[in-house]
Amino acid sequence: MKVILVQKKFKISIMILYCLLLFMFYFKGFFMNHMSFVQEIYSWNNSYSIEMFNFIPFQNIIHYISNPGRNGGIEYLFTNILLYILLWIPIGYFVREIQLDFKKSILFTIIILIVISLLKVAFLIGFFDIDKILLACIGFCLGFYIKNKGNLNRIKKGMIRNEN
Repeated sequence: MKVILVQKKFKISIMILYCLLLFMFYFKGFFMNHMSFVQEIYSWNNSYSIEMFNFIPFQNIIHYISNPGRNGGIEYLFTNILLYILLWIPIGYFVREIQLDFKKSILFTIIILIVISLLKVAFLIGFFDIDKILLACIGFCLGFYIKNKGNLNRIKKGMIRNEN
């Protein structure tokens, strides 16, 4: 029993560390640049615009897929679509690993993503993009599914008890 408790604490510690790294990724412009990302791209001086918000689902995703970036490279597609999915897979995996409820976890994740996006706008280091929130949720669900599928396979083989 003591070993299981230590393992669970270790997993939670790893998840917290990963969340801190994810936070630093989202706010890298705040920590690294003297000039904000928005000012750099649009030459806006501490002003806000409706252009900083995308509330239309899949608008930017379709744009990223149909316009793969400079010189036809896929790095633009990777950094704007796949990266946001891949970054949130470990969070979904960890949430399932520590056996948190899916509905509450996905709701909490959506709220966190909205807060992060609004903070990026408030600090003029990014935009509010509903597509990136959707992509992060897809990554979260994939991680949760991957761990859940692994648990179901182990239950079928009799390796672990069904604790749900």
